[in-house]
Amino acid sequence: MRKLMTIGACIALLNPAFDADLKAQDENLVPNGSFENGDVKRLKAYGQLQETTTDWFPYTDAPLDLFSTDVKSEKVAVPSNSYGYEDASDGNRYGGFRAYTKSPKIARTYFQVRLTENLQANQMYCVSFDISLSDFSKYAVNGIGAYFSDRKEMQPNLGIVDRDPQVMHRTDKVMQLMEGWETVCGTVLGTGQEEYMTIGGFNGSRDIEEVKVRKPSSITGAQTMHAYYYIDNVKVVPVDAKSQCNCSRSSNTAPDLVYGGATLPNDLSGRDLV
Repeated sequence: MRKLMTIGACIALLNPAFDADLKAQDENLVPNGSFENGDVKRLKAYGQLQETTTDWFPYTDAPLDLFSTDVKSEKVAVPSNSYGYEDASDGNRYGGFRAYTKSPKIARTYFQVRLTENLQANQMYCVSFDISLSDFSKYAVNGIGAYFSDRKEMQPNLGIVDRDPQVMHRTDKVMQLMEGWETVCGTVLGTGQEEYMTIGGFNGSRDIEEVKVRKPSSITGAQTMHAYYYIDNVKVVPVDAKSQCNCSRSSNTAPDLVYGGATLPNDLSGRDLV
């Protein structure tokens, strides 16, 4: 008897990007990639991501932020909150991290997650996450990327994480889109050791490129001396070819193939926003 192909399989033969989308849904190695899992009943302020959602945790001592539609607090609501206005890229929630700051009172923040399984040796993966610069950010910066490690890494201070991300924008451009989302996207070749992923702003003072930005005309209020980004829709998906890593949501973005690697951390200090 002849086997009938599913509609999805037929479309995938004609459109490889559709096949990549199916893989992203079924084979994403990032648990809770859109921050939808967890109980947000206690979510009222910044720094409560760990106690109100699952799987994600900070790399440094600076706590992480979560925003959601189903909360009463205007500070951390979606779409309007204390950092600006943005609908979720996927689902009803998103996180937020500080990629850069000029204030000694606030620190950069970094999202870390344990993958559902190690990256396999010689297997190519499409890595992507959506970000949106918050409306009250005074700056936009480059240096935003994803760093893979073979273990959970904790930096017991509030300093910059001095690591070399394996995935970032091909040209390391300044990410300054406020109204909507753009995607940081690229490919990485597994070594069999990568078990954890960290996302944040990794460029130090020598490599950072800062651009002053204007907030949207519809937004009223004072800007803060930092570059704060919302983050959503985080994915690590096995692919067979670079062409399956669809980075079309990010303008002028092309996937890059890189191997795992890291440098030693730098213990720079700072203070977190309270």
